[in-house]
Amino acid sequence: MHAHIAQAVAYDLWDAVAISRANRALGLKARAPWREKKYQPLSFTAKFGRWITPEGRVALSLGRGRGRIVLPPSTG
Repeated sequence: MHAHIAQAVAYDLWDAVAISRANRALGLKARAPWREKKYQPLSFTAKFGRWITPEGRVALSLGRGRGRIVLPPSTG
């Protein structure tokens, strides 16, 4: 990323934070600027989280109470 673009993004974020704080100080309902969420990566090991269905498809578990991902059988 070009240095001037990075600087412009940083200034825009700084302005958004300042406006959010000023609005909150005035008693307005203001949300902080959005930021990227850092999610923990999923891992499917040989003994946990994955198995082969009777139809030959790979099923990946996302945990209790959540649906699973079922992949089509490989053609290779």
